[in-house]
Amino acid sequence: MTIARALAVLGVVTLAGCARSDGTSCCGTTPSAARTAVAEREPEVITRDELAERIRRRDLGIHIFDANPREMYERRHVPGARWVPYDGVTADVLPQDRSTTVVFYCANPRCSASPHAARMAIALGWTNVYVMPDGIFGWVEAGLPVEPG
Repeated sequence: MTIARALAVLGVVTLAGCARSDGTSCCGTTPSAARTAVAEREPEVITRDELAERIRRRDLGIHIFDANPREMYERRHVPGARWVPYDGVTADVLPQDRSTTVVFYCANPRCSASPHAARMAIALGWTNVYVMPDGIFGWVEAGLPVEPG
């Protein structure tokens, strides 16, 4: 198997965890739309409580990115989060300082959009990259505040 084929298969397997029980995607990703970014390491994990505390403290050294479909982001998102397509992470959308903390989240722990986006940031050279596995569903379930639009 060629490396390209293996990476394509990996992308399909990775995104498979994002399917809902009705067969639709929870985060807008489809295997045919998958792009695989090669990162030297995996992103770190931040819990929803840790992220909520940093937001409560108005930590200016953190940038939060919602990797859900735009419609989900517009309905509700973590306060201060910016929307980014899971496969559209570029240097232009990330903070200029590559040592700044960036956090990605998507729908829930089974959704692979935020880990994919985070790996792209790492591949681009950002060093403090995190994912919040609980996603927006876990955030809401915990009764944490959200913003519309």
